[in-house]
This record gives sequence, structure tokens and C-alpha cells, in this order.
Amino acid sequence: METKDSMIRRGLIAGLSVGAITVGVCGLFGIYSAVLGEFRLSPQTFGYVHFADGLARLYWFRADQGAALVVSPDGRFVSIRRASDGQRLLVYRYGTPGAIPDYGVYWRDMRVGRANPLGKVLMSGFRMPVSALVGLLVVYPLFTVGRRRWRAMRRPPEGCCTTCGYNLQGNQTGVCPECGQAVRCRVCGYEWTGPPGDACPECAHPFAVGAD
Repeated sequence: METKDSMIRRGLIAGLSVGAITVGVCGLFGIYSAVLGEFRLSPQTFGYVHFADGLARLYWFRADQGAALVVSPDGRFVSIRRASDGQRLLVYRYGTPGAIPDYGVYWRDMRVGRANPLGKVLMSGFRMPVSALVGLLVVYPLFTVGRRRWRAMRRPPEGCCTTCGYNLQGNQTGVCPECGQAVRCRVCGYEWTGPPGDACPECAHPFAVGAD
């Protein structure tokens, strides 16, 4: 049976790998045509992911009222408009909001000839090369899988003690006579308290210890 930690690790590896592939594909398409994907968490919280010119951009917004994200027909400008009447709260050039050159968080008041602003929009974001983002996503999968393969290459053969490599063929105690380590399943770590069987009772992995 697969342990909970193993399932979490396997799911994380799969998720990061899929994410890296997705980012890479979107980045390739973004070389020839901009790729935009919007998302919304609530009427006040929303944003988009943008791939173009070899860069991956993620911008998200938090408004003090219901608002909508609107891209101009020619694709040159993005505006945040108040949901109640369509009035603009924030507008900037598509893909390159000059207000966040350092990708920090800021409050921007849009005063359109009034004593009080129409609303406030908290805008955050970051931008990095697609290749760098793909690299960050694959670091953990490559490290984990590579470490597992390296350990498998250095691990004693089946039927030997996983600690000292002593041949356990015919063992009837469940303990290595060389180092005193309990006989373990190399897949799930199950410890035998008596003579090891032909297969692990926990995960059913074949175990080459038993008869001479």
C-alpha cells in the first residue's frame, strides 16, 4: 500500500511536470501570437496569465468593489471597469503595466475630475522568461526522480540487507545477523517481526528471502 507521503510526493511531481509542460507549450505559442488566460476568484479578485515575446506574465487585481477585466478590441489596452456602470478604475497598455516596473504591490487612485476617486484597485504581478519559469517548475521533479534513481543504483540487490548488503537468503529471524537491522521491504519500509515471506504483506512487493 502506498503511504500518504509517497502519494503527496507523486502528486506534486505530476502537478509540477504538467505545469512545466503547459507553460512551455504556451510560451511557444506566445512567440507567434499572444496567449491570454483570465481567472476570477471573486467579483473583486481576478487576474490573467499572459505569454508573449518569450515572457510569462501573471497579474492579479483586488478592487474595493465589483469590477470586470476588459481587453480592447485591438488588444493594445487592458482596463478594469466598475461592474455597476462600466466606468474605468484602471487602464494600462496590454501586457506591460508601467505602474509595476518592480512587480510590487500598490494602491492606485483614479481621479477623473472628481473630489473622490471612483474606486481603488490593488494590483500585483510578476514577469519572467518562460525558460526560467519552466526551469523552476522542473527542479523538484528532476531532483526527486534523479535521487531515487541514484539510490536504486547504489542499493544492495534484492534479498540482501538494505543497510549493510548482507545476503539474507534463508533468514528465519527477520533481523540481519551482520548489522542487527530489521529486515525491511525496500518499497514501503515494512519491517518483518519474524521470518520474511515471499512478498511484503503491506504492499505485495516480491521479497527474495525465504528458502535457501
